[in-house]
Amino acid sequence: MKARAYGKINLTLEVIGKSSGGYHEIKSVFQRVSIYDEVELRKSSREKIEFSNNIGSDFTTVHKALKLFFQTLQRYEKIMVVVKKNIPVGSGLGGGSSDAAVTLNLLNSLFDKPLSEKDLFNIAKEIGSDVPFFLNSSTAIVEGRGDVVHPLQSLKGIYFLLVFPEFRVSTGEAYTELDKLGRFSKGTYTERVSQAIERGKNYQFIKQYLYNEFEVLYRLKDKRFIEFFEKIESAAHLCFHITGSGSSIFVVSDNVEFLKSKQKIIEIENPGLKTLIVETI
Repeated sequence: MKARAYGKINLTLEVIGKSSGGYHEIKSVFQRVSIYDEVELRKSSREKIEFSNNIGSDFTTVHKALKLFFQTLQRYEKIMVVVKKNIPVGSGLGGGSSDAAVTLNLLNSLFDKPLSEKDLFNIAKEIGSDVPFFLNSSTAIVEGRGDVVHPLQSLKGIYFLLVFPEFRVSTGEAYTELDKLGRFSKGTYTERVSQAIERGKNYQFIKQYLYNEFEVLYRLKDKRFIEFFEKIESAAHLCFHITGSGSSIFVVSDNVEFLKSKQKIIEIENPGLKTLIVETI
């Protein structure tokens, strides 16, 4: 069995505080986009989880998905999983979380759906932040630790030009630096974007409320991002935004040809830099 594990872009990402357990609470609008990994699994005589590139871990979100699925079933089966990675690791596009969610859905189908949607959702929450969104959402408000999902009307016909720096960021370190900055949001941007989506507003209306807490941090404190934003924005003459906690940045439009023209300029002025145009799905 095989399925696509689509990535996401954060139209907003606000950190509104910390829970009593020390976890950061977010409010964010997630949008599924057309970049994807491919997850294939089947029953096997031996258990094996294989990635097309070096993930740098022997216990990934896919490992966790397998472990928790069979713990919930109170049984064990040997499974072969092959993940073809297209979503760059550390890009802020949610590749690892999406891989886990698709693995859960495929496992449930492979064994004739023994688990309910609620069961799968509970497993997804235990695997990690953002995994619940990827079970079946397209556009949604995501809250809490990334484990509270409120579906929205799906956005259609919107395109994103993604630019990938050569460096990565640690999500844990990013939150530590955010704590040092000592500021939290109230969820206002997320509310405005979600209301605009539900009312069928065009992307220009939505675009004015794009916001990411980590972008604010990086533009103030991180020399790598300060230089990267300057280089890309001066080439494209556009304002770019962070998705997730980084490291990829994006600009949005409903005109794919316009984005292709900007992509070409960026690539000419920055040979070897990876870019990609994706769309809402």
